[in-house]
Amino acid sequence: MLVIFLVIRTLGFLRMAAEGVMPLGRIVSLLGLKVLSYLDVMLPLMLYVAILLVLGRWRKDNELIVLAASGLGLPAFLRPAVTLMLISVLLIGGFSFYLSPLSVQAGARVETELRNRSDLESVVPGLFIESASASAVYFVESRDADSNRLKNIFAYGSDLGNEVVIVAANGYQETRSGTDYLVMTDGVRYDGTPGSPTYRVTRFEKYGIRIQQAFSGPLQVPLRGWKTQRLINSTNPLLVSELCWRISKVVMVPVLILFALASNSGYSRRQRLPGFVIALGIYFVYYNAVALLVGMIRNGTVTDSTMLWLLHLLMLMAAGYFFWCRSNNRPLLGRLNAAA
Repeated sequence: MLVIFLVIRTLGFLRMAAEGVMPLGRIVSLLGLKVLSYLDVMLPLMLYVAILLVLGRWRKDNELIVLAASGLGLPAFLRPAVTLMLISVLLIGGFSFYLSPLSVQAGARVETELRNRSDLESVVPGLFIESASASAVYFVESRDADSNRLKNIFAYGSDLGNEVVIVAANGYQETRSGTDYLVMTDGVRYDGTPGSPTYRVTRFEKYGIRIQQAFSGPLQVPLRGWKTQRLINSTNPLLVSELCWRISKVVMVPVLILFALASNSGYSRRQRLPGFVIALGIYFVYYNAVALLVGMIRNGTVTDSTMLWLLHLLMLMAAGYFFWCRSNNRPLLGRLNAAA
């Protein structure tokens, strides 16, 4: 799951780097921040699937039958499951309440910095890059990583109604009185009007153009990046829903562990796939029901979080009943379960 997430995010960042939205050097840092910000969502599913796969393998290899014959039935798994649950709750709670919001804040700062950077900083060697105001186009063949000097520069823009094309062998960035300039050396400037045969050609040893600075506004941290302390004791539906969502990701852990233990003990050795599919169905129904109620709290459709906690209690009772039926070899759904 983590590899799939990394591949999808990496491809997205590489596309943005190819378009000049972000430099290649920022991909690793942004990718790490994205992983940290979503671990509180991925870890419960990872834990759930891991238990399903391990117990499913044991069942296929008759390990569970041997353990049951030795007097270690399904209730014997509760003790290690509780230990795993406590560790998981602490880990997921740490991400949900602290680390994930912190990484979202850091990611928002980086993205704001990228949106507010100058046109020259967005230039990627080998690609035509449009300026933030869409009034100029730049192309650089190569960039020296140590000196940050540019080689074989092409720039296109307009000046008083004339199209301007500048070609230079070298260039570098210079700051004067708080304003950034692209200084080019050993080049040629072409001025003219489209459709007119009259063009002016100017050769220069040193030529500077002002670099436009993009500005997309101040830093705006999304709700997922707000500190948990700001959400506590708030009556704002947005803040209440976010706090409920963070708590729910922790509350779901013991419920999912009970469902995972019970889902791997009611099918024969040759029926591994049905139990796995049903278990995943339980997870997605539970997860989406929680997300739906959180969204209703956020939109004001539900005035308080009582329904959300009733849902968690109902799922916990269902998981406990499911576990009790499997532990005592009782059918869960009567004849329908026996036929399955």
